[in-house]
Amino acid sequence: MKKHKPANRIEEYDLRARYCKDDYLMSGRGEYDTDYRINRIVDRLTLMPHFRVLDIGPGSGRLFELIHTRVSECHGVEPADSIVERLSKKFDDVSNVQIHLAKSNRLHFDDDSFDIIVINGVLNLLDTKEEAIETLQEIRRVANESAIIFVGEFPFAFEGPGQLQGNGLQRTWRKIRQGNLQEVVGIGFRKLVQTTRYLLRIEPKIIPSHTGINIPEDEFFHICRTIGMDGTAERTRFKYEIAASRNDYILRPATPLDPDTGLHSASDRFHSNQNSR
Repeated sequence: MKKHKPANRIEEYDLRARYCKDDYLMSGRGEYDTDYRINRIVDRLTLMPHFRVLDIGPGSGRLFELIHTRVSECHGVEPADSIVERLSKKFDDVSNVQIHLAKSNRLHFDDDSFDIIVINGVLNLLDTKEEAIETLQEIRRVANESAIIFVGEFPFAFEGPGQLQGNGLQRTWRKIRQGNLQEVVGIGFRKLVQTTRYLLRIEPKIIPSHTGINIPEDEFFHICRTIGMDGTAERTRFKYEIAASRNDYILRPATPLDPDTGLHSASDRFHSNQNSR
């Protein structure tokens, strides 16, 4: 088996889905952080039996495993055949979970289709800011007027390799200091299995890519308000630490701002003109 050096993160996750047998290694995140993050997302969402949920980039499918019995429909969108095939097999016996092949900026759903939309750790993996804006526009289009939109782990500043949580040795030492020996052993075992599979030529070595985008918080909110969404931001929390350069955003549909005036409506513009006289 050879080494693969993907050109971008989407290609990287396509390769992981094709070759990595472990779901957590496939999604590029450790078991403990994955479960913590998804549980935290679920705790922040209001779920109702009639809700339709969209997860853009569901990764290992952990979110749907937790919520599919609490909502009407779960729809996941992935951009590569190998990921769609893997997740579709995983949820083959779950009637209300469907995985679709589509890019995040070209969603194949009707307007006002969803009550909950989650895009966690995905927006930053897109190639350009324009693609991220198109994705936000599509999210707004398919969200109904009372929808909750969760945009997770989106950087507001540039992140170099290892910047998010440090390099592997730094993360391991930090977890040992925090008393998380079980997690260290679990992660180490998974990495050992992965390395062994590579040495035995069972699966290739996938070299992580470090491309991606970021948008400063003020600019992100301006984009969202122009599109027709508004909400709040807080720093991304992992199980044992707070990210230095990433935010979680909780958004709801709102009246779009006029990009020229920065006002919400014709009525706002009238009152602004009156006040300026």
